[in-house]
Amino acid sequence: MPQPLSRYYPWYVVGVLMLASTLSLLDRQILNLLVGSLRADFGINDSQVGLLLGLCFAVAYSVAGLPLGALADRGNRRNLIIAGLLFWSGAVAALAYARGYGDLLIARAAVAVGEAALAPAAYSLIASSFPPHQVARANSIYALGVCLGVGAAVAIGGLLTQVSVQPGATTLPLLGELRPRQYVLVLLALAGPLLALLLLTVREPPRPAPAGGRRPGLRLLWAHRRLLLLHNLGFAMFALSAYASAAWLPSYFIRNHGWTPGAFGLAYGLSVMLAGGAGVLFAGWLADRPRHRGDAAAPLRLGVYTAVASLLFGLGYLLPVDSRLAMAGVVPAAFLLSMPSVLWPAALQRLLPVEVLGRAVALNLMLTNLLGLGLGPTLVGVLNHAVFNDDQALDKSMFIVCGGAQLLAALLLRAALRAARPPAAEATAVH
Repeated sequence: MPQPLSRYYPWYVVGVLMLASTLSLLDRQILNLLVGSLRADFGINDSQVGLLLGLCFAVAYSVAGLPLGALADRGNRRNLIIAGLLFWSGAVAALAYARGYGDLLIARAAVAVGEAALAPAAYSLIASSFPPHQVARANSIYALGVCLGVGAAVAIGGLLTQVSVQPGATTLPLLGELRPRQYVLVLLALAGPLLALLLLTVREPPRPAPAGGRRPGLRLLWAHRRLLLLHNLGFAMFALSAYASAAWLPSYFIRNHGWTPGAFGLAYGLSVMLAGGAGVLFAGWLADRPRHRGDAAAPLRLGVYTAVASLLFGLGYLLPVDSRLAMAGVVPAAFLLSMPSVLWPAALQRLLPVEVLGRAVALNLMLTNLLGLGLGPTLVGVLNHAVFNDDQALDKSMFIVCGGAQLLAALLLRAALRAARPPAAEATAVH
C-alpha cells in the first residue's frame, strides 16, 4: 500500500476513487443497454421503461443524497463509500433476479441510493487530500471515471445487447441458472466487492480544525444560499443539455443519418472516452493554472466561458451535413460538456470549507439529477412529439433544449460570479 506521507499517495487515492466512479456509471447505464431484453422478459412498455431508467433513479438519488452528504461531512468518508458501493452492487444483483416490474423499480432505486454516497464523500476526500492549487486537477482524474464509464457502456452496448437477447442460459456455481441478461448484471455486481477491497487501502485523512472550535453546518449553507442556488442551477443546465443529447443522440443518428446502433455505439463511445476525457483533464489543468490559483471564483468564470463555447461550437452535430461530419461534431460537444464535471466541484471546494462540502455536493447533485436526468430527455421528447410531430425533427428539438440550457448556464453562472466574493474570501481564510 502506498504510504500516506508520499507525495504520490493522494494521486493513488484519486485513482481508486476514479475506479469507483467508473463502476458507478457502468452500473447506472447498464439497463439502458438491456431495454429490449427487459421489455421481452417483463412485458413492459416504453413509458414504464422511461420511469425505470429516469425518474425512478433521479428521485431516489436526490432524496438519499442530502442525508448521505451530511454523513460525509461528519463521518468516515472512505467507509461511507465502501458501504454505498456494496449496497448498490447488491442492488445490481437484485436487478438480475427481479421477478416483476415492481422488483425492478425497487432495485433500481436501491442502486441510486447506494451511488448517492459516492460523490459527496469522494469530493470531500479530494479536498482534504490535496492543496488548493491541485484540487481541480484531482477532480479531473476523478471525473475521468465518468467519461470512461459512460464511454465504455455505450461502446460495448451493441455487444451486450446482442449477448443479452441470445437464447439459452448459463449455470454458475451458487448462482444457479442465469439468462444472458442476468449474467451481465451478476458480473457487474461481483466487481463491487473486489473494488471495496481496494478501497480498504485508502486511509481517512484528517479534517481541518474548524475556526472557533465549532463546526459550520446548515447555517453556513443558508448564509450563502444565493451563491449556491445560482451555482447549482447554472451547472444543472449543463447537465440538462448533456443528458438530453446523450438520451436522443442514438435516435437522431439512426433516424436522420441512417447509422446502425452498433456503429453509433462504437463511434460515440470513443468520442466520449477520448474527447470527454481530454475535456476533463483540460478543465483541471486550466482551473489550477497559476493565474487562477488565488482566484477562488475562477471555476465559475471558466464555467461561463465553457457555456458560451458550447453554445457556439458544441451543437455542430445538429447541422444538416454529411453523417460523418455530424459525428465529427460530437467531438467538440463531448470535450466541452465534460468540463463542467470538473468545474462545479472545484467551485464548491474553493468557495466553501470542507466541513460542509458533502452537503453542498449533495444539493448540487439533487438539482443535477432532477433537472438534468429527470427533465432534459423529457423536454426533447415532448417538443418532438407535441410541437413538431415529426420523427425527423430531433435536430430542431435538441437544438432548442440543449442550446437554451447552455444559454441559461452562461447567464446563471455569470450571476453566481457576482455572489461569490464574500464566501470566496472566507474560504480562502479557512484553507
